[in-house]
Amino acid sequence: TKTQGVRGEINSPDLRLAWLEAPWDSAIFGFPVLQISQMEIRGPSADEDFVAFKKSRDKLGAGLVSCRLPHEHLRESMLLEDHRFRFIEMIYQPELSDLQAIELAGPSGLKISLAEATDLSDVMKIASRAFRNERFHADPRIDSMLGDQRYRQWVGSTLEHPTQMLYVIRDGGH
Repeated sequence: TKTQGVRGEINSPDLRLAWLEAPWDSAIFGFPVLQISQMEIRGPSADEDFVAFKKSRDKLGAGLVSCRLPHEHLRESMLLEDHRFRFIEMIYQPELSDLQAIELAGPSGLKISLAEATDLSDVMKIASRAFRNERFHADPRIDSMLGDQRYRQWVGSTLEHPTQMLYVIRDGGH
């Protein structure tokens, strides 16, 4: 898209807000899709400072903006809601401490490896069906077929992505 690679930031005494385009989403939706990657309310004028983000969003023609916040960022969530954002999903991130110390029952036959180009077709098919509980399927305002395409596109872009890593898990020799 014309806005691929777009990033922006507000770093005022009252608001810290950073955003970037999600090119895999923009490709599916046909308009720029932005992600707010950092948000921190620092003072009483954060609401006024947020207007600068809205102007940038509108200038880019962004049709969708998403933001994932830690559960304790209630003030930031309320600010977003004041500006017509809607809560869609809650993400749980379970964590196992000292995983190396856990005794497994025996060999499972599962093999984990970095994905290769030859894996992409199969993994993209799986991705287009596997994320049924994610925000693009949970939000009734978004056609779930776009969600399927979105996750397929996302997986397809990982081999060329500078930071994302795609792994495959195989059961034995399959």
